[in-house]
Amino acid sequence: KNFSRDKKINQFYHYNLLNLDKIFVELIQPKIAMNVYKKLLGERFICGFFSTNCLLPGARGQLPHCDYPYIDIAKPGEKIPFDLNISGHIGKRFLFNCQIVVPLTDFNFDNGTTGFRSGSQKYCKFPQKDEFKKGKFEQYKIKAGSIIMFNGLLWHCSMPNYTDNQYRFCTLGQYIPHFIKPMHDLREMTNKKIIANDKGYLKQLMGVNLNYPRKSMYPDTYLS
Repeated sequence: KNFSRDKKINQFYHYNLLNLDKIFVELIQPKIAMNVYKKLLGERFICGFFSTNCLLPGARGQLPHCDYPYIDIAKPGEKIPFDLNISGHIGKRFLFNCQIVVPLTDFNFDNGTTGFRSGSQKYCKFPQKDEFKKGKFEQYKIKAGSIIMFNGLLWHCSMPNYTDNQYRFCTLGQYIPHFIKPMHDLREMTNKKIIANDKGYLKQLMGVNLNYPRKSMYPDTYLS
């Protein structure tokens, strides 16, 4: 009966993090994750989304979902048509998305730690409501500063924050191959000096050296 406050006023996302503090420049590019994603997403992978997810006391949990590019091409329950095996690499799936969650506060079973459906990335579909009840969503106690990495097809959700006084904060990062359209234009949002001064992966993650589609590489040759 006490858990009646509206999730909308007890959960919020914060963007534009890289301009706020240099710690977020570190959190967007954990070295261990960058080394893994080079192998999974290709050497030129970029960051398509970066924010914090903040659950205040009383925040309701999310419905289970997966975060994958162009997922609305299929209805919930239908196969997403991106379950690709590269010719000559049978059994190895080509990924369009990987995720990073970094808890900024300790996650526990009361304050809304993320729930995961183990193995659900193999379904290659967005879950329907009746599928939520068919399997268990596993939760873990996770210390602040830990790194959670997973395939964006994995079904997951924030669980409710049932506490009276615990805040549950984390950063969320989405990493994609360089040819996938990002959700946010992080390069445009971020101060140019921050990008220029970084000695790590930030320029790559912002897509600084990518050539996006334009009329023609040879402007004098296209037809009017």
